[in-house]
Amino acid sequence: MVTHEFTRLLQAGIGRTTYFLAVLGLLLLALSACVTQPPPKEAGVDVLLSSDSPEYLQIAAHVGRQIPATMYRLTGIKDKDDHISALLRRSEHAQIIAVGFSAVNRAKDIPEKKVIFCQVFNYESLGLASSRTLGVSALPPSYRAFKIWKAIDPSLRRVGVVTGPNVLATINLIKQDALRNGIELEHAVVESDKELVFAFEKLSPQVQGFWLLPDNRILSQQVIQELMLAGFRQGKQLMVFTPAMLELGALLSVKPVAEEIAQTVTSIAQQDQSIRTRSGSQVIPLNRIDVKINKKVADQFGLSIPGPLQRLIYAP
Repeated sequence: MVTHEFTRLLQAGIGRTTYFLAVLGLLLLALSACVTQPPPKEAGVDVLLSSDSPEYLQIAAHVGRQIPATMYRLTGIKDKDDHISALLRRSEHAQIIAVGFSAVNRAKDIPEKKVIFCQVFNYESLGLASSRTLGVSALPPSYRAFKIWKAIDPSLRRVGVVTGPNVLATINLIKQDALRNGIELEHAVVESDKELVFAFEKLSPQVQGFWLLPDNRILSQQVIQELMLAGFRQGKQLMVFTPAMLELGALLSVKPVAEEIAQTVTSIAQQDQSIRTRSGSQVIPLNRIDVKINKKVADQFGLSIPGPLQRLIYAP
């Protein structure tokens, strides 16, 4: 075949040197095509944090150990945060993991980016487009939370929760899990921290305890202290969202496990098809729960902590 091509080229008036250079070029091109190409670079993500909260940083660190990630942190200063948004728009990464309300609120406005969010209790109020966003629950599995609470106090029958608006899907799931444990949930909706205190007082005669949910729209440090004091005075058991509140008189704290949150958002980013939301929800439920029990408060209520739960006793 080469001989025929050579003859044709000679007849066309091309010299031997030019011909051999052309053949050499073709051979090098063929050889380069045969060389194994390196595998494509693993797709990474951008991680946007609402603040430098230790829990947010912990989640980001776990994500970074599982997938290539570039981390950004909002400052609350408009010019700086606008610059971060510009960097995210230009990023080669197609996905943003948004940790906390402020992060997802900003990330959702960046076009052509898939947003995976976590640590956002009131996600329903953001009007997120389900085709471009998917989240991980900000709460631990409520069925397990109620099961542990019921194991500490088998007489528990009625529990109250007070939230801001637009959390209907979350509350409906919590109600289902409460009923599975033989507990009726009373829910009140308020618009401010002042209304929260009033709703707490109004619900108090109807319930044996309250689950204080992490709704920052209606919670302030001052109101948290007021609620804890009110709960103590009225003899109400309190389940809270951070162990720090056990020092204020809560019976138990329940929260998600940062490692599982990170694993779940990473699985979503890697398009794990086994990840599923619960019916009626836009967030992936969690399976693990971090529980701490205040033995001093349990003793005050005359409650005995079962043997298997002794390991969960809070030790500050």
